[in-house]
Amino acid sequence: MVIYIALLLIAVVFTILAFTLSEVEHDDLKFICSLIATILAASLIIVTIIVVMNHATIDASFAGYHQRYNILLHQAKNGMYNNDNEYGKRDLVKEIERWNCDLARRRELSKNPLTNIFYPGDYYEFDFIPLELIK
Repeated sequence: MVIYIALLLIAVVFTILAFTLSEVEHDDLKFICSLIATILAASLIIVTIIVVMNHATIDASFAGYHQRYNILLHQAKNGMYNNDNEYGKRDLVKEIERWNCDLARRRELSKNPLTNIFYPGDYYEFDFIPLELIK
């Protein structure tokens, strides 16, 4: 949210500067202010699209996260990784490590005031999967 507000304020300031300078004979400075205001306006449009897409699809994303968590937990608890070689165990450990790292990253990004607008939802409803379940 902080990024969004900062971009908006900077765009407004440069737009006001560009209009103020249009009354004076500073064509180069007017052009630079207009260019910066245009770039910031395009950035705001892109940020708005990203935020809308992230918030519009959060229910589907959380449903996928719940499914992934349940599958990994079920495999770990029921020993579904056991086979003749250790490849199943290794793959499950990699998947669980990826889950735990992804969850930790999303939790931190959703708390950070600079990035929380891009990571909606409460990732604290998910738990880490302990590797101790795999023996």
